[in-house]
Amino acid sequence: MAALGFVRRDDLERIERRLDTFATRADLQATEQRLETRIDATAAKTEASVQRWMVGVAVALVAVIIALYGPMLAVLLQILARLPR
Repeated sequence: MAALGFVRRDDLERIERRLDTFATRADLQATEQRLETRIDATAAKTEASVQRWMVGVAVALVAVIIALYGPMLAVLLQILARLPR
């Protein structure tokens, strides 16, 4: 079009810059989508890891409670077994 004289050179440069902007926007949108996908995957992994950690803590807590109160519970059961019915 510039060769035909319909478009000035500065107009062509302005149009090229705008096209570059559109390409950059598309690149940014694609990058944003990839980052969101990575963030979602990382969040899912982290959530699964936290859930496993919480189960481990719960099991350890139950083990500690049994270790601390187990003997007392055994004595209590023995006392209850000796009581007349």
